[in-house]
Amino acid sequence: MKLNNVGLTYAQVQANAVSKLLENGINSARHDVELLFRAAAELNHAQLISREGDACPTGTIEQFDTMIDRRIIREPVFRIIGEREFHGLRLSLGEDTLEPRDDTEALVQLTLDVLMRRKPDYRCSGQSILNVNNGGEGITATNFQFADLGTGTGAIALALLSELPRANCVASDISNAALDVARQNARSNGLIDRFAIAHGSWLEPLKGEFDFIVSNPPYIASLVVDELEPEVVQFDPRIALNGGDDGLTAYREIFSSASEHLKPGGFLALEIGFDQKKSVIELSDEFRWRLIGEQQDLNQNDRAVAFSR
Repeated sequence: MKLNNVGLTYAQVQANAVSKLLENGINSARHDVELLFRAAAELNHAQLISREGDACPTGTIEQFDTMIDRRIIREPVFRIIGEREFHGLRLSLGEDTLEPRDDTEALVQLTLDVLMRRKPDYRCSGQSILNVNNGGEGITATNFQFADLGTGTGAIALALLSELPRANCVASDISNAALDVARQNARSNGLIDRFAIAHGSWLEPLKGEFDFIVSNPPYIASLVVDELEPEVVQFDPRIALNGGDDGLTAYREIFSSASEHLKPGGFLALEIGFDQKKSVIELSDEFRWRLIGEQQDLNQNDRAVAFSR
């Protein structure tokens, strides 16, 4: 459905689009329109304001119309744009990756906090990282190394690498397409020399030991997945959402084998659903893990937990 806005000003084009989205039940219309129009016009916020009264180029209008059509069918804004910012990094998205959420910043923060508390335990091991495929691009010598399980876009791994210039990471994922996106994001953010990929499920493709392991596994119970917002159900990969009957399937697998890949003094940090802290901690007890840290997200929901053996 094309908007009838050819020849209108920048401001009028946006106003028409806001009305169209509101008519289609999208309450975030004003916010969505600004983000989409800035992407179509290749302008920042200040530039957009300064040109409100200018005539909008036809090519920009056509591209923006297509974006609005996609938003009407509930495709998420950042999937339409093709990238999103996370922890100050610009990350490309793919059909086989989750869109990074602000909630995941809690996992990054918790991991950094725990690492800083335990920093005296970390030394340069000199250990090589073997059996990973990084497309011919190597890993540089660093003081410590970590693994990111189910990396998707690479958001968590790359956020941590950006904060830890003396670390390297091996990121695993069961999807080769997701790993391609993660590697592209590592390269575009200047982190490829400390980032390697490993294809497989969770810890299965990893070799050797790590100073810490992080993961944002699927944690939504199977029966609940179809009840999520259309933006999630229709456009996020189901394998990255479905946590099994009780939402804890991936946690069981990680808890059962993570200790085999941790150095002495290492730790495990996990994102959780807002109502899962109690059940994840109880599950960790069954596998003889000890809670050493927790973090809430910006909405004060429990969002990340850390464990050691």
